[in-house]
Amino acid sequence: MRKSLIISLIFIVTGTLYAQIKPDTIAAYKTINGTELNMHIFFPTGHQMDEAKPAIVFFHGGGFKQGSPDHFYGQCRYLASRGMVAMSAQYRTEKSNGTTPVECIKDGKSAMRWVHVNAEKYGIDPQKILAGGGSAGGHIAASTAVLSGFNESGEDSTISCQPKALVLFNPVLNNGPDGYGYERVGEFYKHFSPHHNLSESAPPTLIMLGTEDRLFTPDMAKAYKTKMEHLGQRCDLLLYEGQGHAFFNRGQSEEMYYQTMIDADEFLISLGYLNGQPATIQSINEVHFKKKGNPFVKHLYTADPSAHVFNDRLYVYTSHDEDTATYFNMIDWHVFSTDNLIDWTDHGAILSLKDIDWANKWAWAPDCVEQNGKYYFYYPVERAKIGVAVSDTPTGPFVDELGEPLIDNTGQIEHIGKEPIDPSVLIEKGQAYLYFGCREPKVVKLKNNMMALKGDVQDLKIKGIEGDKEHFGGFYGEAPWVFKRNDTFYLLYSNGWGKTSTLVYATSKNPMGPFTFQGEVMDVVSSWTSHGSIVQFKGRWYVFYHNMDLSNNNYRRSVCFDELTFDENGKINKLKL
Repeated sequence: MRKSLIISLIFIVTGTLYAQIKPDTIAAYKTINGTELNMHIFFPTGHQMDEAKPAIVFFHGGGFKQGSPDHFYGQCRYLASRGMVAMSAQYRTEKSNGTTPVECIKDGKSAMRWVHVNAEKYGIDPQKILAGGGSAGGHIAASTAVLSGFNESGEDSTISCQPKALVLFNPVLNNGPDGYGYERVGEFYKHFSPHHNLSESAPPTLIMLGTEDRLFTPDMAKAYKTKMEHLGQRCDLLLYEGQGHAFFNRGQSEEMYYQTMIDADEFLISLGYLNGQPATIQSINEVHFKKKGNPFVKHLYTADPSAHVFNDRLYVYTSHDEDTATYFNMIDWHVFSTDNLIDWTDHGAILSLKDIDWANKWAWAPDCVEQNGKYYFYYPVERAKIGVAVSDTPTGPFVDELGEPLIDNTGQIEHIGKEPIDPSVLIEKGQAYLYFGCREPKVVKLKNNMMALKGDVQDLKIKGIEGDKEHFGGFYGEAPWVFKRNDTFYLLYSNGWGKTSTLVYATSKNPMGPFTFQGEVMDVVSSWTSHGSIVQFKGRWYVFYHNMDLSNNNYRRSVCFDELTFDENGKINKLKL
């Protein structure tokens, strides 16, 4: 019997602090009776579709009655970081679709065939497609390997659905008279039970099981292993002392969640599907859990994060709420940086109101961009003016070389709106665009020196939000931020203030607009204001935002981030907080 590795609690981080894990893309693999079934796909960092990587498909548990693909998101993200294309398959269940276990197995086989057919499209080696699952999902994974029949009507059964190896978490593999679920399937077990259908074609299998499991007991697992070995096939059985069914789930045991991932890693290395050093607690934390927890700045209150990548390092520029604030009486701006999203450096205050002769209050949401070998820091003050400071480095010190506002609603510039705040800058093909405005979104081009306007200030039009002010919805509030992905410009902004305040977005093919409203980026945050930015870092997209979780005070906010994903059509998959 294998004893589980005792993992020091110093490495254990509570589940609420983990980065929210999302797939890189979601694709439909089957539509039946009006139900679309999706594959949730995770790619290795920098994955190219002309590569040929090993792949694994996971099936969630739930007794064939319920469950969802996010059950295996953690394992998928980790294995993707190790170089596999990892997937979690949706399948029909009794609760959602009124189906039986037979349909679950049919969907499992359809999913595996879909991966084979689409291997080239997704950069997968068709000779290295594996399957895995937990509980009922482990049964489905094993069924794709050892059960005959259970093919969807009209589906090409000549396409292989058999995985090259199985990674099974407390799978229910014996449904015979001495197994689990016999009362449900009866004599049909002869066709349905993986244990009773093993043959010499069964692939190498890893079974991870708790010694206290009552659904698939250690004795059943040992019998399965013995039968596999009599057939000349490999079956590794790892027993975890004192653990019951579902022991590997993060909500059940942090230690077992880590340990089973480490053991699966070693199994896949032994088969040649993974390379390099086996997993460790630290390596899983670094590549699977993207940060130590939100908010990622805890020693002072920060808001309005503006995220940029300069020279492969991520910088987040923020405003600074005072510890005793009773309003947004901020006096300076800060910047934080990281190269791994875990360890952050506080570079301190990079500019303060005392450094600006013409400003005296309200150091609000800033932005910073690099152009012409220098860094330009744009900042609003007094709810009426926008300035620009310059530095040779992204961490300052920044100097107000202009000596006066770039934009001032008390001056002669037309169409700037009543409250020109929240500046952000996009550089597209060498041209800089300045976005700003509260309630009235504006855009203007900047001259090459980055410290003068080029042409007139224009209204930034957003289609599809008319008449929506009462309930906000897509209504424009403040905090415009524009980024480009592929050939599309995305406008991120706050839809207002209060209990319905959140970040929403619109898209356009032109950085000057007009933009078309698309929907919410994330759930409502726990603060009266919303302000964010979106950036790509090391091949993945992240949204930065603030909340008041640290203080429970609207005037003492904290910056956070989570991973963001897009669907195949470029729409943002809404972030669930």
